[in-house]
Amino acid sequence: MSFIQRKMVDKDDVLRMARITKWIFADQIFYMALSITIIILGYAFADRGINPVVSIGFAEMPLFAIFGFVALFVTLIFWFVEFIHFISTELALTGHRVIGKKGIIAIDILDSPLDNIDTIKVQFSFLGRIFGFGNLTIITRNKDYQYRKVGRPMAFQRAVNTRREQLRKEEAASPKD
Repeated sequence: MSFIQRKMVDKDDVLRMARITKWIFADQIFYMALSITIIILGYAFADRGINPVVSIGFAEMPLFAIFGFVALFVTLIFWFVEFIHFISTELALTGHRVIGKKGIIAIDILDSPLDNIDTIKVQFSFLGRIFGFGNLTIITRNKDYQYRKVGRPMAFQRAVNTRREQLRKEEAASPKD
């Protein structure tokens, strides 16, 4: 059961979910391919005598291959960090509030009624504009909540603003006591 499902109140329905885009892994895939290419070229050039071979205790390896393995290891660490971000981030609009969570160990929780949300700011990078993802900043009366690399952030912003307007109209139309 997800965090959002546990936080739901009986009268609330999820109107819109915002998800982290799978494009979050594109740069790591590029760097992994580049690292593997460097490893392969390191061994190919070592056979031709162009790339120096370095002895590292138990084995001899071409210098470029060592750089490639180090780059691959660092890339795998960054991939793991992005994977944790991908699986641990949730954001949803319900009928009366916005609920969000990010993190596994250090958890940042957003649970704010719609009338406490001041604004939602959307930022796009160049690639984010092309592939349809961006950063969402939800500014409430108490705190700012940032969500990186959210897929279709303008649609989520539009859904929140539309629901806020609907609630204002319902409140204005209801009889005052």
